[in-house]
Amino acid sequence: PLHRLVLAKDPVLVDAWGAALMGYAPDEIEYLKLAGEWGIGEIDLTKAEILEEGKARAVIDTSSIQGDAAAFKRYIDERQACSACYASLIHALRRLEEQGKLKQLKETLAIGQGFKGMEKHQIGIGNCTAGLNTHIPGCPPDPRVILAFLEQELSKS
Repeated sequence: PLHRLVLAKDPVLVDAWGAALMGYAPDEIEYLKLAGEWGIGEIDLTKAEILEEGKARAVIDTSSIQGDAAAFKRYIDERQACSACYASLIHALRRLEEQGKLKQLKETLAIGQGFKGMEKHQIGIGNCTAGLNTHIPGCPPDPRVILAFLEQELSKS
């Protein structure tokens, strides 16, 4: 749950934005790609004016996570993470797993408000982890940015 309400005049753009939140480039999804090519709607998020009112405030209870997302918990050091950031991280980890690279990830990824002001040698996800050695900015960070960063880190090892 992202606790967000999305309003738009262009439903294709809304779907493209949703795809990006899940870590997919809109042109990776066939109906979005076709809608963009046919001029039915916009899929280029750089052309969109996206206004967000407030930020997600819901802190998730990771003990209740089930399904395939539960398998990713061993890669995550979560301390009061909001649902939006956690969802972005889960999507990036899922894509990493699809590539067969997830098991190469050796350190846990820090996420959540509990890391505010901490200084640790750990990779952090989101603005709340800005004090860590390395962090991926965003509130929430784009799953594609998380994925690209992790792919780069894994290519170094």
